[in-house]
Amino acid sequence: MLMLRSLFVTLALAGVAASTIIQGKLKFGTSLHFEVDYSLDVDAGNITFMLTSDGHYDWYAFGLHNKSYGGMPDAEVFICNPQPSNLAGVFCQVGHTTGHTTPTIAKKQYIQLMSAGRSKDWANATFTRSISKSKSADLSYSIRNKTIMVISACGYWSAGKPMPYGSPMRHTTNGFAIVNFFEPDLEQLRAT
Repeated sequence: MLMLRSLFVTLALAGVAASTIIQGKLKFGTSLHFEVDYSLDVDAGNITFMLTSDGHYDWYAFGLHNKSYGGMPDAEVFICNPQPSNLAGVFCQVGHTTGHTTPTIAKKQYIQLMSAGRSKDWANATFTRSISKSKSADLSYSIRNKTIMVISACGYWSAGKPMPYGSPMRHTTNGFAIVNFFEPDLEQLRAT
């Protein structure tokens, strides 16, 4: 972290605009079949999440908390169901949980869908949201400079049409990761 701060100070003294993009990767374990890369743009006040999976399951989700430990209850949940029929439409949605139940989808979506893809061997989805919590959501958390637990799950979709229709069936597998989005991962520090 000291090396990164030194770089910002050196660039500022030289009159060069310092980049305030912090990147990292959340790995949830080998049984989960997916991971999440993120890119936090501190100046713009947003964070971009890029989900990548081996395509084994229909839906992939992760949930944020505002504390260092938390399970499924009271999580802000981002669920993606990238399928060939919805790639130009709604392939990710945000909602929240109140317990060990299917997430309640937010009436007003506050994520910006960017891209998605799907084949039999992979699935991906990218979206952006503000680092500030949504004022219109029943439950939303700000992305802050603190260590939090991120939960994750994946599973199969209900019979019928994919998102935004239907709903996720109970998760087949789940996991978690611990992260501070404001601390760059080691690979980013080595690159500076």
